[in-house]
Amino acid sequence: MKTGAPVSQIGIDGAIITLAPLLLLLAFTGTEVTGLTTLATLAEIEQWRFAMAAIGACFGFIFGLRLFHLGPGAKLIGAIAATASTAAALPYLMENPFAALFAGVILISFGFVLLDFNISKDYYHAEDVERKRQQAWWSAFSLPLTLLISLVPGVANTALSAYIMILCLGLAQTFFIRWARLQKNHIYLAVPVLVTLGAFSILGLFIAEASSYLSSIAYVWGLTLFSSFISLSALPRNRFFIEQSNTGWDLLLNHPARILITTFFLLCTGGTLLLMLPVSTEVGISFIDAAFTAVSAVCVTGLIVMDTPKDFTLAGQGFILLLIQLGGLGIMSLTTVALHTLGHRLSLRQERLLTSMTQTDHKDLVNALTTILKFTFLTELLGALSLSSLFYWLGDTLPMAIWRGFFTSISAFCNAGFALQSDNLIPYQNHALILHVISALIIFGGLAPAVALMLPRWFQRKALPASANVALLTTVVLLLSGTLMIAAFEWNGILEGLTPFDKIQNAWFQSVTLRTAGFNSVDLTHIAAPTFLIMVFFMFIGGSPGGTAGGVKTTALGILSLTFWSHIRRRDDVIVSHRRVPAAVVYQAVTIMMSGLIVLFLSMMMLELTQQVSARDLIFEAASALGTAGLSIGATGKLDEMGKLIIIMTMFAGRIGPMTLFILLDNDAPHAVKKYPDAKISLT
Repeated sequence: MKTGAPVSQIGIDGAIITLAPLLLLLAFTGTEVTGLTTLATLAEIEQWRFAMAAIGACFGFIFGLRLFHLGPGAKLIGAIAATASTAAALPYLMENPFAALFAGVILISFGFVLLDFNISKDYYHAEDVERKRQQAWWSAFSLPLTLLISLVPGVANTALSAYIMILCLGLAQTFFIRWARLQKNHIYLAVPVLVTLGAFSILGLFIAEASSYLSSIAYVWGLTLFSSFISLSALPRNRFFIEQSNTGWDLLLNHPARILITTFFLLCTGGTLLLMLPVSTEVGISFIDAAFTAVSAVCVTGLIVMDTPKDFTLAGQGFILLLIQLGGLGIMSLTTVALHTLGHRLSLRQERLLTSMTQTDHKDLVNALTTILKFTFLTELLGALSLSSLFYWLGDTLPMAIWRGFFTSISAFCNAGFALQSDNLIPYQNHALILHVISALIIFGGLAPAVALMLPRWFQRKALPASANVALLTTVVLLLSGTLMIAAFEWNGILEGLTPFDKIQNAWFQSVTLRTAGFNSVDLTHIAAPTFLIMVFFMFIGGSPGGTAGGVKTTALGILSLTFWSHIRRRDDVIVSHRRVPAAVVYQAVTIMMSGLIVLFLSMMMLELTQQVSARDLIFEAASALGTAGLSIGATGKLDEMGKLIIIMTMFAGRIGPMTLFILLDNDAPHAVKKYPDAKISLT
């Protein structure tokens, strides 16, 4: 971070000091700590590991205290803290390749940041109250990171983890008190008083009743989040985020690709923490499984490593549904409409940013987004009412029918593929009405609401924008061809045992859900080889731009197909709806397709190198993750931690778009226009 960079101007030292006690837990990784942590328990830990962890925590604490005072000496202290902490966790890292990889990335990143960190002179000359405010703000902002304590093997959900979290909480409140004492209005001091009373109440529960560990730890989680929220609400907003320009924050937030990745990453992180709450699951959940489920929901994929109706409680299912809705619609679209409803206007810069992200008209951004949200919620409501009636008619109780109807409707429209039946929609393979209602929801969601609203005009053969024409035509061709090929290749395969009518209905349903949604009404484990190839290709294509589906999009395939046909006919221009397609659009389609192929190849290669699963299953899994289709032929349950991590990254890349990842390499600098002579290259 060069001089003047945001991390050099704000109270990042407050965050470092608050999180330093977490380093003590590295001595306990891979061990089993039960009940209250006593001296006898500590004696069972290897002394050198505990010493290294203590050194790491102490030097981390000193590093935060002296960060802006010692200059180069502070970097040495930080390096010692990192080295000692790594040594404390070394026995566990040597036995766990996934943890070792994760720790290596963090250590290398910290090293680069430490080497490139310079102190801003503005921080030295800032007023004392301003420095304390910045420290308190960043301390409160970092406090939820203490919830990551649940990742530490052996000490998660124990009294030891609660003690460390309360210690971090006390440090955060200390920063808040230092700032509050300098204010004229001492009502701010009520915040730490309330938090302190809550902390002492929870400590009393630990001491009074040993059986209340888990429930008390849940209270610690709640108190931590409450403390962070109320402290951030009480602290004045940081002028830095509002007034400064040409900073690292602008670099992050004023670029469509970066803000898209940031919002989805934060949503996935928040979803992971929600699913790890004790109230979310019946039997508990590991971090990697919670992250996998959260990313699958936010990226509207549908791949699962846990049984949604059995392993998740009603609250957990509600969290999954919330993540599906936010991930499907896009949190930025919801925020924009919400701010407009509350009377807040966007700046011109914010409008330009959202226009490029949502592909709507800059002149009518809010109205376009409002129309999209109205169409979405109305369609989901109609689908929910229809499905609830059908589920109730088939024997579900009224509350279960309503819950399943709303869950399935939102999951279908957002193309998520999550179902409240352990075997997905196989029980309804003989019920055409349910399959067709879900099919309609999937199609409307995969097309994008803006295009779906043009369907009546399209059926009436009225003029439509070229992009809508390409999306609709490509979608119809893929749906019909997929139905015919699945029916032809699987008539005596996975469709065997059904009536001819039901075979056609299920072939249609699988063609609809194949590219985008991830529902299945038949067992896909034993699909034929031709069907396998068709499915991989269709999942790679995905849905349409602006919709809730992933993949390389139907319009990219449509443009490349039209380009191919034009060149076959020896025409120089690509024509759509009596309009010439610019060369830049063709180049973009090629870029999107190549980006998708590169990500798919890398994903398959990494899975092949790390997983003991058949290549056929891994190829299908990678294509399903990249296209956010959510279908699986059995590989998901066989993945280890590394395999799950690879699929998580692939799902994330598929949702934001593979090309978005490569756009991040662009430095946003203007490129000089140069003229070069034509190159003659033989291709045939």
